[in-house]
Amino acid sequence: MKNLESKEVWEPYLDKWGLLVQGPETNHDGGDSAHRFGLLCFLLIYSRTVRGNTPWGETIYMWYGRCMEQYHLDFGRMRRHPDPSKWYSNWRTTSRDQMNMLQAAMFAMEDAALYETTLKRIFEVNNGFHDNVTPNYDENKDIVKTPDVVTPSQLSKFARMKKTKWAYFILDWFLIIDLILAWLDDVQCKKEGGRTDYYTMLIVDLLATKMYPALDTVPAKIARLLFNRTDGLNAVKWIFTRTSEPPLWKYAEEAWNG
Repeated sequence: MKNLESKEVWEPYLDKWGLLVQGPETNHDGGDSAHRFGLLCFLLIYSRTVRGNTPWGETIYMWYGRCMEQYHLDFGRMRRHPDPSKWYSNWRTTSRDQMNMLQAAMFAMEDAALYETTLKRIFEVNNGFHDNVTPNYDENKDIVKTPDVVTPSQLSKFARMKKTKWAYFILDWFLIIDLILAWLDDVQCKKEGGRTDYYTMLIVDLLATKMYPALDTVPAKIARLLFNRTDGLNAVKWIFTRTSEPPLWKYAEEAWNG
């Protein structure tokens, strides 16, 4: 496999908007674009911060800015992808999984202002719950799903940006609970012939805790050790190898093992 820090590896998965999407086999589907972009952006900056590499040179910062302009509709409302002809341009379909990865990119880029804007919207408008609907193609209307509550890890990353140690120290204990929930969900998913996507979110949350050594905590270290005792990396691989996806699972695996 080519060097995953080379931009040419990812270019086949960039659409006319310059956003990360699935490959040509799915006609460059953008339903998970925000999630994939956030994960890649986080991993690229993680490599700079932790490994001392410089993937994509200075263009990574311009790419982040151009992409966020398209994902961010207004006042903290984020969307999966801006294509107006697709269901996923509706900002109300932006689930917690999508938002968490976008916020991971904001964390990596130290974009505290935008991060704060997204959190303010969630708490001031929705009392701490993410907007979340899914399209009903038969009736051409949206189905309101059970809303996702903001996770402690979403708050923990923001607390790290603000250097509020007491807050992220307390919130990091919930990573251990997250690991238990991910393991339980994965057990059930395996029975049904699949794997949980919980670990995909969790691996980013755990990598974020060691991005800056001065901001690391005891509960975060315990959670990372426990993750190594799970089958989490294989679950992440399963999620990203079912369809024509960019090789994000491999890049995440390199970051974790590196």
